[in-house]
Amino acid sequence: MARRPTRQPARSAPLAAVLPECDGIGLTVLGLHDSGDRTVVFMHASGMSGGGLHEQDRWPVIWIRDSAGGWHATSASGSSDLDREVTMGVLVVPPLSRDTDRIEVVVIGRSAEVRATLPVRWQ
Repeated sequence: MARRPTRQPARSAPLAAVLPECDGIGLTVLGLHDSGDRTVVFMHASGMSGGGLHEQDRWPVIWIRDSAGGWHATSASGSSDLDREVTMGVLVVPPLSRDTDRIEVVVIGRSAEVRATLPVRWQ
């Protein structure tokens, strides 16, 4: 009888970083959640014009580089309110390795680039 692979328990890592504005959009990195086959970075964005994540012409590109030097694309989804703010989960593709102990968040806009390296302490 074939054995099923053991699924790793979900884990989270609190992060707290307010990034400098990029094209008028302020981003705050709140934390990571990893379920073994999926990693999400939770963020808060301010300075939106009211169209939320649908502001594709203004929205910066977000990349994640892990502590092993691997690059990860992202896909954001979330909800906006009337105060020009968005709370979002940013899917990290491919998911982060369980050995990741720091990430570099790279935000690339039309006229600016922001980078921040953050320690990851999984819980």
